[in-house]
Amino acid sequence: ENEKALQHFQKSLSIDLENAKNNQNGVSAQLDLSFTYGTIASALRKMNDFAGAVENHQKALEIRENVFAADSKNVFAENALASGYQELGRTYLIYQKYSEADKYFTKSQTIYQKMADSDVENNTKKLKIAENLALLGYVSGLKNNSSKANEFYVKAIEIYANFNNQGKLSP
Repeated sequence: ENEKALQHFQKSLSIDLENAKNNQNGVSAQLDLSFTYGTIASALRKMNDFAGAVENHQKALEIRENVFAADSKNVFAENALASGYQELGRTYLIYQKYSEADKYFTKSQTIYQKMADSDVENNTKKLKIAENLALLGYVSGLKNNSSKANEFYVKAIEIYANFNNQGKLSP
């Protein structure tokens, strides 16, 4: 099942590569290509192909970094970059590469925090911050740094605790 899905993603990749090469749809084609690499990375991770997953995540991130560097006001690209860092962090976490996981969760966290600071009403970003904090806490615990883990968990819980049933953060 995973192999069949991977074949479809690879077909999509060839189309996205051609569109990006021909500069069809500009930035959109570049981001589509990055999303396809990310999807392939996730499929490979599920198939326990660590090297392939990391390689494809890194390809996705390189494109996203270039798109965002060219247009730092592109919020979609910025969000994709933060999400990509988080996914690469998850891959490293699954394969017990805790320092690398920590590195990419921190990069993701930095971007989400910046985005949340510039749009204080954006609850989605605040929840992504809480998610990253929980992941950083988990990694810190695995690295035997319980005080740091506790620090991250407390911050994550504070954000989650402020989130009420209506999907809004309390002041």
